[in-house]
Amino acid sequence: MKIFLYLLTGLLLFSGELYSQSYGLQFSSHEAIPEKRTSLNLTPEEPLCLNEDTQISFDLKFVPGLNAYFGYVIRIITTNNQNIDIVSVDKFGNFNFVIGESFSYAFKIDSSSLFCKWNHCEIRFDKILKEVNFFLDNRLVTKSKLNFNNATCCKVFFGTTNCKAISV
Repeated sequence: MKIFLYLLTGLLLFSGELYSQSYGLQFSSHEAIPEKRTSLNLTPEEPLCLNEDTQISFDLKFVPGLNAYFGYVIRIITTNNQNIDIVSVDKFGNFNFVIGESFSYAFKIDSSSLFCKWNHCEIRFDKILKEVNFFLDNRLVTKSKLNFNNATCCKVFFGTTNCKAISV
């Protein structure tokens, strides 16, 4: 038994590189028929209310070798019927951060990062400044004003959704 513990300890201490999880929720987008496209509703029962400073974060990595990479990464729809979206535009790492009809910001994730490592995305709602901030790998990419208050709630979706508006 003692030898087993020594071997296990030695293996753990001197094993070299350790790798993180290489998978997550894999999305099927426009390369699939509409019934097979991925949709994840994080708020199926009750909307998420923005009572305090709220942030939504996730990690993103694309699977290499697909024909199309177009579609919603995340869609947030508020009770004021304002949408906050991150949309993948193409296979070259181009994205749009969109708020309603009035704000859009294009950004790019380098292909070597997009296909080879997890990219940390974070959307922060600041109720004092009444703005939304988008961070990529802890760097501010863009920010915009958003009309919300303590009573504002939202639905959160990854991938495709048929939801156009919500009521609370």
